[in-house]
Order: sequence, then C-alpha cells, then structure tokens
Amino acid sequence: MSKIDRAEIKRVAALAKIELTDEEIGVFSEQMAKILGHFLKLAEVDTNSVDPLVYLSSDENLFREDDPVPCLSLDDALGNAALRSGPYFRVPKTR
Repeated sequence: MSKIDRAEIKRVAALAKIELTDEEIGVFSEQMAKILGHFLKLAEVDTNSVDPLVYLSSDENLFREDDPVPCLSLDDALGNAALRSGPYFRVPKTR
C-alpha cells in the first residue's frame, strides 16, 4: 500500500476547510493510505453474480391511512405559550 503524498493531504484538508500541522499531514497520509488499501481490497471481490441492491427492504407503501382526527383547541395549543397575542404565539423580534 503506497503512501498518499503531502500535496493530496493538503488538498483534501483545504476542501474540508481545516488546517493541519506537518505532523498531522504525516499521520493522515498513513491513515488515508490504509483506508484506500481497504477499498482496493474490496475492488478485488467478484460481484458479477450479485444483483444490485436498490432497497434494503421489500416492504412497500407502509404509510398509515390519512384519516381525519380532531385537532387541539386554540386554548390547548397555546396553553403553554410563554407569550400570547390573541390567537397567536408571540415570539421575540429577530433581526
């Protein structure tokens, strides 16, 4: 497994908008090389006879029926409001 060069680590760090010390660049270079080595190992696996996985479950349309139910009264809905202005929640002004 080959080491990832410093320029590549710096480019990835710039994309992630993080600053790395020279020591961290060395550590991440070794770690990324190991991670990419795992992907190369996965690429060696023969998957020609495996069907693509589109969904994790064969269940379809697991939605409940959309039956109307009674809703809260205005007093119940606003009962715990810290501030109230008529039939509305009152909130602090934002800038």
